[in-house]
Amino acid sequence: MSCPRIQYDSITLAERDGGYNIDTEKGFLVPVASTPEDIRTGLMHRTDVGEGMLFAFETPRVPSFWMKNTLVPLDIEFLDANMNVVDAHRNVQPGDLTPRQPKKEVCFVLERPTT
Repeated sequence: MSCPRIQYDSITLAERDGGYNIDTEKGFLVPVASTPEDIRTGLMHRTDVGEGMLFAFETPRVPSFWMKNTLVPLDIEFLDANMNVVDAHRNVQPGDLTPRQPKKEVCFVLERPTT
């Protein structure tokens, strides 16, 4: 099984009940990290993370995220192939090395600054 491919460097997401829709007219713009290097680096070393970042995987997996070298608090949302939120960790603090994982395989992870 493979995950839906996002073939853009950035994407506009609109919030909906229980997840997100891809929407080119309304919503918020986030860069897409899909290469191993982009996924590994993520939002590290940034004081301005904008609206966040979407991590897109080729196949479903149980990824592990931490806050090493991340400078702002983040919400980490784990999304299935339909961009439904299946798990989330809120207000994860900078420098926290605790691994954050979803309870099941996902295709996307959305990191957003905590509000």
